[in-house]
Amino acid sequence: MAAISHYSSAYLSRVFKSELGINFYEYLTRCRLQHAVYDLEDRTMKIADVAFKNGFKEVKSFNLMFKKTLWPDTF
Repeated sequence: MAAISHYSSAYLSRVFKSELGINFYEYLTRCRLQHAVYDLEDRTMKIADVAFKNGFKEVKSFNLMFKKTLWPDTF
């Protein structure tokens, strides 16, 4: 994203955080999880397929971020 906008990644990160209150990685994770929730409605898809389709490299990291982001008070 920084390369496309012709800003340094450090600057873009600071602007992103100041404007949205979260860093870019957290924003990206939330977007991926939002799309994953829609995919999970399709009961024929395996959780691993949903995770990989939405940019997670491992099912374990998908599960962890899903729980951490959607149910933060539980963990």
